[in-house]
Amino acid sequence: MAEVHLSLSTSHEYCLSPLIFAFIDCFRCRSIETVLEEFHSGAESSFSRLEELLGDCIRTFMDSDLYQDDVRFLKIWILYADVTQDVEKVYLEMEDKQIGISHSLLYEAFAFLMESKGDLVEALSFYQLGISRKAEPLERLKKMHKLFLNRISDFVDSCSNKNQKSYINPWATSTIQDILQKIDKNILKYDVRYLKGFHRSLKKYAGKVPLNSLHTSSRNKVIELGGRKYQIKGCSGQGAFARVYKAFENSNPDDVVALKDAINSYLVTGHCMEEELCIYYTLEMLHMLETLHSVGIIHGDFKPDNLLVRYARGDLTEEEFIGRKGAWHDQVDTYCLCVITHMMLHGTYMEIEKKPSSDGSYHYQPKSSLKRYWKVDLWKNLFSTLLNSSSHGNNPVVLQSLRETFEDHVCGDSQMIRKLKQLLVKQRASLCSS
Repeated sequence: MAEVHLSLSTSHEYCLSPLIFAFIDCFRCRSIETVLEEFHSGAESSFSRLEELLGDCIRTFMDSDLYQDDVRFLKIWILYADVTQDVEKVYLEMEDKQIGISHSLLYEAFAFLMESKGDLVEALSFYQLGISRKAEPLERLKKMHKLFLNRISDFVDSCSNKNQKSYINPWATSTIQDILQKIDKNILKYDVRYLKGFHRSLKKYAGKVPLNSLHTSSRNKVIELGGRKYQIKGCSGQGAFARVYKAFENSNPDDVVALKDAINSYLVTGHCMEEELCIYYTLEMLHMLETLHSVGIIHGDFKPDNLLVRYARGDLTEEEFIGRKGAWHDQVDTYCLCVITHMMLHGTYMEIEKKPSSDGSYHYQPKSSLKRYWKVDLWKNLFSTLLNSSSHGNNPVVLQSLRETFEDHVCGDSQMIRKLKQLLVKQRASLCSS
């Protein structure tokens, strides 16, 4: 029997050994071999016949433990995914049946398929998933991952040259390493797959508690994921694609809440957050954006739902505020910071108005007035600077200056630090004790 070649992309081929049919009865063997030859010769009718035969083969043997980790059966699945073009659905079935998950060929082939469809993000995720699982041969997979990044890097560079503009290539390993090094060189000591903050798995959930039951009642339910138990404390929010739940791993409490929850805890009682807390959280947000913008990263979705508050275990001291290192461009983030700060101070969404200046120009400011007993100069400087900024590259310097102004204010008032500590302890008890 002649070898059959399956082309997964324009520049990559995989060899389907004749032994791939050894575990299939002779009728299927002859049929698949014949149709494959017709398919590669260009016969139009062979396409649907090949899809039908491959599907029949998979359905017959997919539940057999004998072929679960057999690379020959894995190649049949890959061929089926390529023929049907329903790559995601086929892969989910393979994950469910645990077909070939220890072979690097699985991740390499599906990465090629996704790349051929133009879905570069999913292609990258397949490489990362295979490497995180230490699929064998691992070195080959790492090599193919590096070649993938180089291909994308070359593509982006060529586009940059054509447009005669300077672009940063986000796919380049050097870009990723450079950004992490600038933020904190110690980050590079961690395994790169944990920097994402999650472990990707498409394996079908097999826990005792149905996940769809969390939509109606989630509080204190215990679910098992990836060999670990999580006690669900409730739904923290719902985005465009999924709900986010707060959970304790192995029932160990971790005093973390979304800033949205802290703000809402005041709004439901008709009150606004104390100014000391507003100053504290604004200072922290300034530090976040200063860190991101200083290395060229724009968050793009800076809002209370996406900001987590981790309450300190020990005492709050002055040292915590000092010695830190730290179309629309950067303004998309700084405007959102103003919106959040306004929400904390006033309990309402920020509306802005255009006011004439003494020099004949205009400036923007919030419509809501600041209370006389607040730190008016501090807040006026913040809103005026960020709502009228057009720094384009000087943004980190502006954020640093504002952040230092807030730090100087906090550190210069020992009574405020004591009151802030009391308020944080009270807020933590209110939001984390239930």
